[in-house]
Amino acid sequence: MLIFDLVPPFLVGLFFASSAIAAVVHQLSGGHQKITMTFLVIGAVALWVGNEQWAEPFPGAIKTIVILATILQLLMAGVAYWLRDPKPKG
Repeated sequence: MLIFDLVPPFLVGLFFASSAIAAVVHQLSGGHQKITMTFLVIGAVALWVGNEQWAEPFPGAIKTIVILATILQLLMAGVAYWLRDPKPKG
């Protein structure tokens, strides 16, 4: 079974696009990529493990994980952008 039977391709694409945006925002704010990588690993593991319907503890669990990881990743990137002082380069 494909993961796209459990999670729509649009949400998977949105998750990876938000990961790229969050990485750029964290880089611009002068921070590390720990938050971005944490959510990327959580989402990727959920998508990788959940390739069968029996892998979900309840219906919609993997979809919920991907949605929450997307929202929280963008929220944390926004907080990092607004709260961090950019480090001078050089």
